[in-house]
Amino acid sequence: MAALTLAWLSPAPVQARAARRVLVLYDTGTRGQRTEWAGPLDGRLMRNLLGHFAVAVTEKSLASYRPGELERYDATFYLGTAYDDPLPAGFKRDALSTGKTLCWIGYNLWQIAWTANASPSRDNPAFVQKFGLRFLGIDTSGYLDIRYRDSQFRKSPNDRELGRVAIADPSRASAVATALRSPDLATPYIARAANLWYVADHPFENLTNSDRYFLFADVLHDVLEIPHTESHRAVIRIEDVHPLSSPARLREIGGLCKSLGVPFAVSVIPEYRDPLGVDHNGIAKTVKMTEVPEFIDALRYLVLCGGQLIMHGYTHQLDRIANPHDGVTAEDAEFYRIASTASDAGDGTPVVGDSAKWVRRRVRAGLRLFRQCHLVPLGWNTPHYVASATDYR
Repeated sequence: MAALTLAWLSPAPVQARAARRVLVLYDTGTRGQRTEWAGPLDGRLMRNLLGHFAVAVTEKSLASYRPGELERYDATFYLGTAYDDPLPAGFKRDALSTGKTLCWIGYNLWQIAWTANASPSRDNPAFVQKFGLRFLGIDTSGYLDIRYRDSQFRKSPNDRELGRVAIADPSRASAVATALRSPDLATPYIARAANLWYVADHPFENLTNSDRYFLFADVLHDVLEIPHTESHRAVIRIEDVHPLSSPARLREIGGLCKSLGVPFAVSVIPEYRDPLGVDHNGIAKTVKMTEVPEFIDALRYLVLCGGQLIMHGYTHQLDRIANPHDGVTAEDAEFYRIASTASDAGDGTPVVGDSAKWVRRRVRAGLRLFRQCHLVPLGWNTPHYVASATDYR
C-alpha cells in the first residue's frame, strides 16, 4: 500500500553576511553507557540542522575544549546530554566572561549558575548579574506543553525533565518560548539572557511534527542572527511503493499532484518478498519490478506527472526472518537486525554477515532492476531509517 509522508523544509537561506563560524560542543559522559553515544549523536544532529545556514561548523567533544576557544567563534552550542558531567574549568570561565553568542542546551547549567551544586538558593552572583537569570533546578513534574509565538507543541509524557529558570532582570533576560504544566503554571522553555540562550531540555529527544524540535529549529535564525524570508513548504513523498502496489492508485495519486502543480517523491522498493507466505496463504512470494509491466508504466507516469523516484532499499525486509514483524516487504527493516517488535531500533544489532560487500551487493541488485526498467532513482531512503555504520558509509 502506498502511504504519503510529509517532511518540512525551508528554502535556501538568503544570507545578510559572510559565513559565520560556529562551534558545537557535546558531552561524552560515562563510557559504555547511553551518555557515551548520546552526546556525539546530538552533536551530529546539531551540525546537520546548522547545515540550513551559511555557517562553518566545528564539532568536537567538550573534553577537547581549550581555554579562550569561545572567542574564536561567532556562536557556540553546548549540548548538555550527560547529567552533571564535569565541565572543564576553562570552559566555565569563558562561558561567564565571553560576549559571543552561547546557546546552552539541556543539563549542567547549574555548574556556572550556582556557586556549588548543592542548592538553587546558592546563586552565583556573577551569573545572575551578567545574564539576569536564575537557575532553579531540574523539574520532572510535567511541563509538557510548549508555547511559542502563536503555536503550541507537546512533549512526550515519557520526556518530563525540564531545567527551570527564573527571570531575575527583565532588562537582560526574557522568555522566547514557555513551558506550561497548567494554564497557571509556566516556566521559560527557551530563555534569551544577554548573549546566552538557554534551552531547558534536549529538543533532539523526540523529532516529531508536533514536538518542540520545530520551534528550536525556528529560533536558530535568531540565535545566529541569520534571518530569511519565511516559507512553509514541505516534501510530499509517496511511501513504500513496490511491485504489488496498485498501478491504478499510483496513477490517481500522480494525476492529482500534477493537477495541483505539486512536485513529489516516490519511495520505490524494487523487489517485493513475502518469504513466509504471510499475505499469500502460506506460499512464499517474490515479485521483481521488472516482472510487472503495469507497475513500470505507472512509475513512468508518476515521473511525467512531476514525481522523482527514490530507491527505498532493495527488498525492505531481511531474508526469511521476522525483522521484527513478519518478513514481508515494507513491514521489516533490511539493513539492521531488530529482534523484537517491542525493541527500539537503537537496541538492535548489525545483521549477521554485515559488511561493505554485503550492502553493496543489495544496493547494486536494486539499481540493476531500476536500470532494466529504464528508470533512474534520484536518491536513497533507508528502510525503517535504520542501518549499521558500515551500511550508511
